[in-house]
Amino acid sequence: MESSGPGSYRSAVRRPLHSAQAVDVASASSFRAFEILHLHLDLRAEFGPPGPGPGSRGLSGTVMLELRCLLPEGASELRLDSHSCLEVTAATLRRGQPGDQQQLAEPVPFHTQPFSHYGQALCVAFPQPCRADERFQLELTYRVGEGPGVPDGFTAVMSASTWEKRGPNKFFFQMCQPIPSYLIALAIGDLASAEVGPSSEGSGVFYKVHYKPQVV
Repeated sequence: MESSGPGSYRSAVRRPLHSAQAVDVASASSFRAFEILHLHLDLRAEFGPPGPGPGSRGLSGTVMLELRCLLPEGASELRLDSHSCLEVTAATLRRGQPGDQQQLAEPVPFHTQPFSHYGQALCVAFPQPCRADERFQLELTYRVGEGPGVPDGFTAVMSASTWEKRGPNKFFFQMCQPIPSYLIALAIGDLASAEVGPSSEGSGVFYKVHYKPQVV
């Protein structure tokens, strides 16, 4: 790598960034048209026999997306990246501010479109186009086949800021910092935990590690 001297960086002509126009060939989503303000994921894990049918092995639940439209002209469709193993069974739209009980949820049509060998596009149509800067909530009900479960005595861990056990088989996680969707991680198993630390003397910050009691 060549260098023209200490002053070359300051004297270089600044080039405009073109990320706003760049095309993401690995995504079919309309990520430039909408901003995700919050995501609430409600999962039910089941340990059962492999294959389709009630009670079989899999993950099911709902995801609530709080979105804001970014396009000045509005938008009539939302496209999300999905996978063929994800079966969406219902989609409902709620306009207005979160917590506004006067805004009724209405079912909206949706369909999938093939995108690549590793994914597909989930297309959700709005009966009335979303206006610029409008906030709304979209709830998707889904099932994922061949997933893990939370049987009695097992523990769920997740990439989150806080962790709370709310029952024998129910866990609550909250992530306070915005993160990309690919950093959402979930693990279920016969796990125990222990605090280690602090990370530095007097910091008051402790780390918690999870491990398999049979191994440690």
